[in-house]
Amino acid sequence: MKFTASILSASILAALCLAVPVHAHAQATGAADATSKNDTSKVKTLPTIMVVGLRQSLKKSLETERNSNAIINVITAEDIGKFPATNVAEALAQMPGVTIDRVLGATQRVSIDGMDPSLNLSFLDGHPVAQALWLYGDQPNRGFNYSLLPPEILGNLEIYKSPEARLPSGSIGGTIIMHTLEPLNLPANTLRASVGYNYNDMVSQGKPDVSLIYSWKNANSTWGIDVAAEHYEQITNRQGEEIFGYTPVATIAKVNPAVAGQIASGQIQSTAIMPNEINSANFQQTEKRTSFVSNIQFRPNNQFEATLGLMYLRDQLNNYNQSMYAFPTWLASTQQGISGLVQGANGVIIAGNQCDPSTQPTCPTGAAGATVFDNNARRATVTTRGINLHAAYHGYGWELSGQAGVSTSHDPITQAFIEPVYFGGYNWSLGQGFNFSNPTAAQNPTNWAGYYFMGNYGSLPYYARDNWAQANFKYDLNGFFNDIRVGVRWAVHHEG
Repeated sequence: MKFTASILSASILAALCLAVPVHAHAQATGAADATSKNDTSKVKTLPTIMVVGLRQSLKKSLETERNSNAIINVITAEDIGKFPATNVAEALAQMPGVTIDRVLGATQRVSIDGMDPSLNLSFLDGHPVAQALWLYGDQPNRGFNYSLLPPEILGNLEIYKSPEARLPSGSIGGTIIMHTLEPLNLPANTLRASVGYNYNDMVSQGKPDVSLIYSWKNANSTWGIDVAAEHYEQITNRQGEEIFGYTPVATIAKVNPAVAGQIASGQIQSTAIMPNEINSANFQQTEKRTSFVSNIQFRPNNQFEATLGLMYLRDQLNNYNQSMYAFPTWLASTQQGISGLVQGANGVIIAGNQCDPSTQPTCPTGAAGATVFDNNARRATVTTRGINLHAAYHGYGWELSGQAGVSTSHDPITQAFIEPVYFGGYNWSLGQGFNFSNPTAAQNPTNWAGYYFMGNYGSLPYYARDNWAQANFKYDLNGFFNDIRVGVRWAVHHEG
């Protein structure tokens, strides 16, 4: 203990000794500064360094999540027009448990915690947005296409993963609420624009992407208006090979001696399975989307405010879908035309040959392979309109608010469909698709004819409409209970 005390005493003494010259130096420096205090000729202005980050945005998001009584995730724009993605769907994908569900590249819906997108509810400023189907033959669903909205108009976005009495019921995955920017909360004459270019190397083409937002308010900040618009284009080209179901090789061996012989020789196993169909798929689409969202806000005093929201969305989704199906196991006669199979790993047939009676005398009559060629030319233009009026009055310790509006969406979907069939031999493999044994015959249109029917032209106009109205009352208790809330909501949804 004495040894420790001696070292501590020595340290204190050394510090006091060093403090004297340091203090003297400080006095000398201060005197020099006083002498040259009025000499501004040698003063230099250093460049300004500004550090910009996401801290304020993250702070707002965390505060919203912390103060909420439910399990929610929040994204807040760091600045006007700086929502952290090129569209709302990509922003949602940054949240935990959220993934993008893309349908042929045209629409972007989201899945929450593995749930189907149709099991979520989506609202824009507290109201639904009607959506008509765009794909011919598709089924109605509640999945919202988030790529329709320009991201510049959004201030923050919330995902409620647990229910609340004040939220509309019916969501299993989550309730998504998007909040648009309000002009009275933005600086006057705020303008932001962005220009992009979407290039697809599969088609060696590109399309433009232009968006902007403008916000204005009067000098007294009693009323204002903002407008957000976007024009987006993209080319989608989807090519691939598809397999539809499998048939046991033992079933084919019952009607095909060649396959039975391969099983007997050990070339393939009787328990192996063979693809029923090998499809070469080709989907092409050029999407042209125009979005317009506007808010007109009126706040004459601190007690009353009203906002009128307007929306216009137009999405042109014309597409061409082509599928060429080879059916080696379609009928018993086509199964008889299988002249050889190749087995791969895991007991799956990976390649085979279908004989052609026109070039191979040993091929059984009527055993030619059947190839079906589906061609679908579709036109689809989804037009969505909406209007919503929201008003609120703030009293002393209480608040009365409400909103009402309507949203409509329609699409005059049409499809021209043709399905000729060709009977001829081919070779196929899971890695390379299939090739015709006689390409000259396969390329002759006269060898393609209708088997069940040649095709048709269909028109399936689709229409969706949402009407809503609600009123809410909130009273602050300032006690053990924070407040009491009472509300009523009326909503009608129609599709057909």
